[in-house]
Amino acid sequence: MMRLNSTTLNVLIASLLCGGCASTSVSDSLWTQVSGDGNRIVLRLDPEHPRLRQFASAQINLAADFVDDSGTPRTASLGGGSRVDAQTRVYTLPETLNNPPSGEICLYFSPADTRLGAFPIRARTAGGTDNSGFRYPDWEARVGAETRRRLNDRQKSGLDAQRNAAQRSVQQLQAELDKDQLASVEDCARRTFTAKADARGRDVIEPAAQAATARRICVRRTRELNLTSKFSVVDALGQFRNQLPSERSRQAGQFLTDWRNHFERTGADYVPELGSPREPLAIATDAETLAARPSLQPRDSIALIGAWLDAYDVCVQDTTHQLGHRYQLWQVSQGRSSDRAAAYSDYMAQECRGKFRRLNEQRALLADVDRQLGALPSAAPTSSPQAQNRNVSLNALACTLPPR
Repeated sequence: MMRLNSTTLNVLIASLLCGGCASTSVSDSLWTQVSGDGNRIVLRLDPEHPRLRQFASAQINLAADFVDDSGTPRTASLGGGSRVDAQTRVYTLPETLNNPPSGEICLYFSPADTRLGAFPIRARTAGGTDNSGFRYPDWEARVGAETRRRLNDRQKSGLDAQRNAAQRSVQQLQAELDKDQLASVEDCARRTFTAKADARGRDVIEPAAQAATARRICVRRTRELNLTSKFSVVDALGQFRNQLPSERSRQAGQFLTDWRNHFERTGADYVPELGSPREPLAIATDAETLAARPSLQPRDSIALIGAWLDAYDVCVQDTTHQLGHRYQLWQVSQGRSSDRAAAYSDYMAQECRGKFRRLNEQRALLADVDRQLGALPSAAPTSSPQAQNRNVSLNALACTLPPR
């Protein structure tokens, strides 16, 4: 924010204050009183001040110019204040600034209409000293100390969080390396990492047992179908088997043999090698519809026997094929186990080296954070309320900070 110390404005105010006087000399304060009162700045104009009418309605902000610890010029807006009456405004000063000030803080009143320039509070001297900037040394000391203290607290809090995270990472990585008995990065090259062998699932059946396993699975599915259907193929065969054609009778004989061999072994605790325990035998939709009738003719029962037996044979063939395919896939995977073992060992060696690298990085970060924590300055105490100045005139406390 720029302060415009207008000579013309100063002369105009002096002329208005003096009226018809031959001299332009006026009160050094230009009938303007600025005082510091604890954490407040009070601006009061004389009832005869020529800008009183404008003062009563215009927005006049309090601003601060200073140089921060890095040597960068800064401007801070401290607000528009509050009107006590037509002649008085009160500005509450902040406890901290965004940047810690180095040296003095130059305060000034800046109308919202920047064309008017900074509000003059004293007469310009012959040497051309700025007539609008002023200092409040008591607040200047307090705000500098408090800004540094809070900045110090924020920096310490952030560094503490980084330190805690780095410590946790170091502890976790070290625990993992200790568990694997790895003391140095050289151990990563010497250590042999063995991959776990592929577990052989229950669906991997030796070829000689695949057909029997498939029949057991399909007996279980037939059993589940009987629990939900009004038609029982076993009961129907006991009644109509002698009426079946020879090929169908042979098919029925194979089914009944499987039923006797596996029925007792497919109880409630049986978990099929393929599919779910409650999976029923899949039959044609028209057979399901026929089986749902309230009563069946002998020809209907014979037709349903055929549908059940055909569905059972399809189940056995399909399940046997699936078991054979899964066995082949497992055999292929076992044949590649040596290649996988070598790849796994290389991968684990890289992971091992990576853990040592990350461990060293986290230890370096921890040391750097400790160094930064040790370099933090001690926070200066802020002034107590009892030590704050009260109703101190600030008009004459001119700034030495050059205009920006």
